[in-house]
Amino acid sequence: MHDDLQALWKKIKTQRDELVVQSHLAKSEFKDEWDRLEAKWQSAEKSLNKLETEAKEATDDIGQATKVVMDELSSAYNRIKDRLSDQD
Repeated sequence: MHDDLQALWKKIKTQRDELVVQSHLAKSEFKDEWDRLEAKWQSAEKSLNKLETEAKEATDDIGQATKVVMDELSSAYNRIKDRLSDQD
């Protein structure tokens, strides 16, 4: 999903960049609509940046938690292996 969001964001950014250039040539009748869109752009950009930061933090947390579980499993399996070896 993250890649899909990034691809969509890149497409929208390209559209915006092209329109920034063209907007300087546009008539004033488009100015109000452009200003509203720019406000939405700023909000969307801020949200996306926040989402990326939170996703990275969540991924790091999940990775650390997974490592703890894997370490616990490994230790438990080693204990069982040692006990089985002691029975021989």
